[in-house]
Amino acid sequence: MQGLAAALNRSLIINKTALETIQEKYRSLYEKGVIKTAELLNSRIKMAKLPEEAIPLENPVGTAPGVKIEYENIQIYCLPGVPEELKAIFEKHIKPVLKKELTGVNYYERSIIVEGVAESEIAGEVERIMTEAKQVYIKSHPQTYEGVCRLRICLTARGCEDTLKLLNKTAERLEYHIKALGGRVLKGEDI
Repeated sequence: MQGLAAALNRSLIINKTALETIQEKYRSLYEKGVIKTAELLNSRIKMAKLPEEAIPLENPVGTAPGVKIEYENIQIYCLPGVPEELKAIFEKHIKPVLKKELTGVNYYERSIIVEGVAESEIAGEVERIMTEAKQVYIKSHPQTYEGVCRLRICLTARGCEDTLKLLNKTAERLEYHIKALGGRVLKGEDI
């Protein structure tokens, strides 16, 4: 939260709503005999320190709230790092917003397994493709040092037909480049 506040040039303040929610969670844990004190210790108060104008997002499985804040018409969400808490806050507060905002937007992903060329040998072509087609994101996942790599081609766009054409064109371009380097494409799958 300190980093976010500094980046947005906002003060870090104790958010009253977040503090009340945290206090209630610790009170409940104390009453159940899970913890020894419901006192608002400094470590507990720290979870309620949010950048000015931030909105706390209730954490259904933990204590630290998620945070939503707007900056120059951009919605920024910050979630705790504990996987169960992150997932629960995402499902409850963020996923519904994304579904509503992204109506009509399609997401496609193709996974390609490459053999015989190193991730570093493919990197230049991957960067060129992503520079030329802004809606394309390609992530590489090296499997071993023997030159096996999984490439994930991700596209998000409106219009199903054009998106699929771009996905196919991107995959073909990568396959051509890989073969030109002496590599092989073992398998591809769409999601």
